[in-house]
Amino acid sequence: MWVGNLGAVQTLQKLKGKLVVYDCTDKFDKSRYIKAKELMKSLDEVMIEQADLIICVSKPLFRYYQSRASHKVHYLPHGVDFKHFASLAYKPQQPPLELRNIPHPIIGYYGTLTEANDVGLLQYCVKHKPEWSFVLVGNITEGDYRAVLSFPNVHALGYKPYEELPAYAACFDVCILFWKVYEWIHFCSPLKTKEYLALGKPVVSVRIPEIEEEFSDVISVASNQEEFLAALGDELRTDSPEKKRIRQAKVHNFTWVEYVAKVSDLLMEVGENETK
Repeated sequence: MWVGNLGAVQTLQKLKGKLVVYDCTDKFDKSRYIKAKELMKSLDEVMIEQADLIICVSKPLFRYYQSRASHKVHYLPHGVDFKHFASLAYKPQQPPLELRNIPHPIIGYYGTLTEANDVGLLQYCVKHKPEWSFVLVGNITEGDYRAVLSFPNVHALGYKPYEELPAYAACFDVCILFWKVYEWIHFCSPLKTKEYLALGKPVVSVRIPEIEEEFSDVISVASNQEEFLAALGDELRTDSPEKKRIRQAKVHNFTWVEYVAKVSDLLMEVGENETK
């Protein structure tokens, strides 16, 4: 049984799987979306006890669960569909229609836009660099974006299917990861990080431990608005084909095929231990 949502605990207890995997992608009791935090903590405790294997996508998650059940906890970060994104890295093509008249440099982001994104940080950058274009690809589902969207150099393009994301991101000159640094984000490992890097793109991020620990050699990390804006300028000025190659090489082996192979090895190992 593979459990990625704590709501499955009751089902877990009824079905009594022979081998239970707890796939930890978030620290649910720290999520701003969840009010029943004490309930989440209690369900998490059940999963720690019941799971035969605990997989964590970030180092902060790994450290937390290792302190609770070290013998069965493994760090296994997200994969990336490398070919899907890297295929456009060196093949010039006609930009999507919506981007053809947007001047460069383009500072870009794709993903659902919510209250968790640091709109104040984005607005600071937009205001101080009117000669740059800021492109947002994704639905705005919550949060107040009215002020930032009023700037002429901001372009909100709405939702695009996964299949089309590489074509849009390939037109970005710098990609951004801009969330408010809640306690929840401390444990996160943003999936789009590796996708940006698979395209070979420069990336500027707020301070997220997983990014600082694993990608600080290829991603600029900023502590405040001023640092973030300065990092954007630095990445624009210093980008090069060699840096592009290094970024792609960083994530080349993080494919989902490789992820499945590692999971399979862990399952076999746990299964063998269970039969001894």
